[in-house]
Amino acid sequence: MTMNDLLITSLGFYLFSFAFLGKRRVSMALFLSGSLLDLSAILYNWRLSGSPPLGNLPQVMMVLSACFLPLYLVIIMRKKMYRLAGYFTFAAALPVIVAVFMERNEGWRLSPALRSVWFIPHVISYMLSYAAATIAFLLSAAAFFNKRLQRLPEADECDKVSCHILRFAFPLMTFGLFSGALWADQIWAGYWSWDPKETWSLITWLLYVIYFRCKMTLPPRKYTGVAHVCAFLALLTTFLLVNLMPKLHSPLHSYR
Repeated sequence: MTMNDLLITSLGFYLFSFAFLGKRRVSMALFLSGSLLDLSAILYNWRLSGSPPLGNLPQVMMVLSACFLPLYLVIIMRKKMYRLAGYFTFAAALPVIVAVFMERNEGWRLSPALRSVWFIPHVISYMLSYAAATIAFLLSAAAFFNKRLQRLPEADECDKVSCHILRFAFPLMTFGLFSGALWADQIWAGYWSWDPKETWSLITWLLYVIYFRCKMTLPPRKYTGVAHVCAFLALLTTFLLVNLMPKLHSPLHSYR
C-alpha cells in the first residue's frame, strides 16, 4: 500500500467508527484499526526518510491523529465514559483529512543543526496536549448546545470531562513550552527569540492559565467559556496559521 492508501483507509475506519457508535465493540475495533493504519503510515514515512516524521505539517497531522486513541484509553476507558467516544473518533479523522489533501514531503530529513535530544519529547508532548485540547473544546461546544436545548445533565457531564481533559493537557503543553526553550538554547544559543511560533505558543499557554483561573474563582467564572474559545483559537493559530499564513510565518519553526 502507498502512503495515500494507508491514510485514506485509516480515514475510512475512523469515519465508520463514528458511524457505529451505537455498537461499542464494533466502533472500538474500527477506531483501533484506523489508529494502527495511521501508525503504519508514520512508521512507513520514518523508514523512508530515516528521521522521525515530525518535520512538515502533513507528517505532524498523522502523528496528531494517532494521539487520540491513547487519550481515549487513558481518559475515557479509565472513567468508563464510553458514550463520549464519538468525540475522539471524529477528532481523529480531521487531521487525516488534512494530511490526505496536503502535498507531502515523505523524504524529509531533520537538518543536523536541529538534531537534539529534545526534538521528539518536545513535539510529542505538544501533539498530545493539542489532541486533548481539541477534545476538550469539542466537549465544551457540546455542553454549550446542550444547555441551550435544556439538556442539563449532558451539558454538565461534557463540561466536567472537558475540564478534566484540559487538566491532563496543560502539563504536557507546559513541558512542550519549556523543552522548546531548552532545545532553542542548544541550537540557537538563546532560550527565547520572540519569533511568531514562540510568541503564539506563549499566548496559548497564558490563555489556558486564564481559563483555569476563571474556572476556579467564582466572580469571573462566567467568562470561562470565552477564555476557552480564545485559548483554542490561539492554539489553532500556533499550530496552523503561523505555518500557513505568510504574514505570520515563522522562519525558525517551519514545517515546510
